[in-house]
Amino acid sequence: MKPILERVPPRRRLVADVAARLRRAILSRDLKPGERLPETELAAQLGVSRTPLREALRMLEQEALVVALPQGGVEVARLDAADADDLYELREVLDGLAARRLAARSSREGVVGILRENVEQAKAALAEKDMERFTELNVSFHERIVEGSQNRWLGRFMPVIRMTIQLFYPVLASDVERAQQAVREHEAILEAIAGGDSEEAAERAREHARRAREALRKRLRAEEEKLRTGASDVA
Repeated sequence: MKPILERVPPRRRLVADVAARLRRAILSRDLKPGERLPETELAAQLGVSRTPLREALRMLEQEALVVALPQGGVEVARLDAADADDLYELREVLDGLAARRLAARSSREGVVGILRENVEQAKAALAEKDMERFTELNVSFHERIVEGSQNRWLGRFMPVIRMTIQLFYPVLASDVERAQQAVREHEAILEAIAGGDSEEAAERAREHARRAREALRKRLRAEEEKLRTGASDVA
């Protein structure tokens, strides 16, 4: 029988591992917004050559977690409260449209089953305080809805979904109540989709984005105020 799947090359696994380690450091704020990421130093710390490191950084650039600098090199992306506001305003539109379209599909049962499993796994990850796993499940939940909407143009906005949820990671990691509420909101979206109620699904999805937007806005503005206060104290 002719193989239908290629084995994942060790190099690809190495790049994915390096990207995962850097992603974790960015999300946990061990690597802070605006921090330069010198290739030679990073490669030495990670125990890899600069080639897989560069490929990993390109992956993170596509996720908008790092940005390339005009003068060369990369730094951790800096997103302020205004950026977060704009991104979640876009998410509200995207999520509402995707949920509406999926709920209207007669062949939605397969996606609904996947979403139910996702919610159960998210609850387990939250119970185990595995916020990295919880975040990935959060991303997957929304990506599955977009894929299930069968609108190929919506699919082009997948990086926005991943970026906003990863941006939201510090809030979820530090606010268990908000994380639990997010799961309940996912359940509400899921039930509306399962029931074929397009308008309810759209509204629940938009509401979820609005609540995430507000929680993130408060967090980022508090951080900005803390930085301003600290700078004033030093002055």
